Amino acid sequence: MQILFRAFLAIYLAHLLTDFVFQTQRLVEQKRRGKPLAYFFHGLTHYLSAVILVSFFLAGSGLWL
Repeated sequence: MQILFRAFLAIYLAHLLTDFVFQTQRLVEQKRRGKPLAYFFHGLTHYLSAVILVSFFLAGSGLWL
């Protein structure tokens, strides 16, 4: 249960970082205009930050094979 909770917190932290720290004003403007590439880069940033943080907080998962 503790591993599940740690994974949830890592993914939640990744989400907060992606939305409030890593998202630039330019990306926000492009998303407002409905540019598909902006949504792709935002999703890619979410994915990469989640993989990095989960692999950091949970030993033996993600990048460390």
